[in-house]
Amino acid sequence: MIILLRVVFAGGMLLALAYLSSYLLTGRVAHRRFAWRLFVGTLLLGLVFFAGVFIERLVSG
Repeated sequence: MIILLRVVFAGGMLLALAYLSSYLLTGRVAHRRFAWRLFVGTLLLGLVFFAGVFIERLVSG
């Protein structure tokens, strides 16, 4: 499960980077907006993941 979440996190960041570079090449504002949403969503997913790992370590001792 942890490996899957890491892959999803890395994939989200790479996809956000791809859309950002697409925005820089084409100038389409929709790509910038989607890149920003992907970036923020991936960061929130990462925070939830690390909070869960932290709580799991506290509970298990």
